[in-house]
Amino acid sequence: MTDGSKGSLLAGLNYRVPAYANRILYMFGGITLAAFLILGLSGAYLTQFYNPSINGAHDSILSSITNVPLFDFTRSLHFWVANLVIILLLLHITRVFITGSYKKPRRETWLTGVALLGITVTYIFIGTVLKWDQEAIEAYGHVQESLGLFGVQIGLTNAGVPIISQLYAWHITILFLLLLGLLSLHLFMIKAKGISAKPEKGAVAAVTAGQGQSSFLLHLRRLAGFGLLFLAAASLLAVASPAPIGQPGVLEHEVTRPLWMFWPFYGLEDLFGLKGLVWGLVGFFAILALIPFIDRGPYLHWAKRKLILSFGFVFLAATIGLGVYSRLQPAEAHIEGAEESSEMATEGGAVMAEEPAQHEEKITSEQAVEPSPDELDIDHSRLRDEALYLIPAAAVVGLVGTRLAFKPDKDKE
Repeated sequence: MTDGSKGSLLAGLNYRVPAYANRILYMFGGITLAAFLILGLSGAYLTQFYNPSINGAHDSILSSITNVPLFDFTRSLHFWVANLVIILLLLHITRVFITGSYKKPRRETWLTGVALLGITVTYIFIGTVLKWDQEAIEAYGHVQESLGLFGVQIGLTNAGVPIISQLYAWHITILFLLLLGLLSLHLFMIKAKGISAKPEKGAVAAVTAGQGQSSFLLHLRRLAGFGLLFLAAASLLAVASPAPIGQPGVLEHEVTRPLWMFWPFYGLEDLFGLKGLVWGLVGFFAILALIPFIDRGPYLHWAKRKLILSFGFVFLAATIGLGVYSRLQPAEAHIEGAEESSEMATEGGAVMAEEPAQHEEKITSEQAVEPSPDELDIDHSRLRDEALYLIPAAAVVGLVGTRLAFKPDKDKE
């Protein structure tokens, strides 16, 4: 890069932003962006050793954990960052909601954010299925049954291609392109509209681009610092608590629990069956999308928004309550069985092709062992050896991040 182009790039980034945008409460979205970058890089490494086939997926993960350098660490980092990114997104959405930053002229920014949350949840769900353990088999069974409610039938092989290969393609290409496109649009609209005003008395929603006492370069520096701190923390989690993987999957059984972010929807399934889960998901995202159209007033202060804030509190409490209810319930069977859905798809002449015998080798209930909700006891000795340099590396990353994030500056509120 020439000095001229470098200077032009820096000049383009050196626009004004409010000083309060450098506070941690306004950084959750940016840290989420850093988390997406970590997920992309770690996923690119994992994909080199993953076998996207019904018979090979589970075994390829187990083999790589033992034999491939840094695979166990990278997979565990991928796992923890995927969990933490949902927390970051929920914190970001909560901050935006409380400060009224979803109001016109930022409706479209909010809607793209809701869509990004939906894509991220889908990403994580498919990532769960790609393990092809008992939890994955049950998650896939829910997909089969849910699509069946709308007359769409899928099986373990569709048009001659194993379903796990199709889901893998979604995971690394289609969802990636959707995420990249929406994320670019989301960031463009933030730049065009500016950071929403602080929700003080008399404050109203308006375009604020180019206003403020700080610069985006400073914001970017602090964001890089928080991103490095996030990477250091996630790396330590990956070393201390490696990502789990369950027993090989067995069809027509449901003995595991889903990941925590799906508990509220499984709570609805416990109460109302599969339709409760499907329409609960639809309702959750529909409510989020409708918020800027329900609260159309311009005012940002909480005193002018008591009704919508009260609704938000009830919505949050109900979501958490359903999640706690689901967690306290014993594991129940909700799905009728993937084999039955597979037969229905074949008989119905849908896109599903007749199941080749070799794909059923490890998963038919007649041949497989009794399903278990327990995780496999994996030898993480390679990861423990690698921890001797991973932990110091994480410490260095954390120190650099601390320096960037908390270096004093002269900007004022």
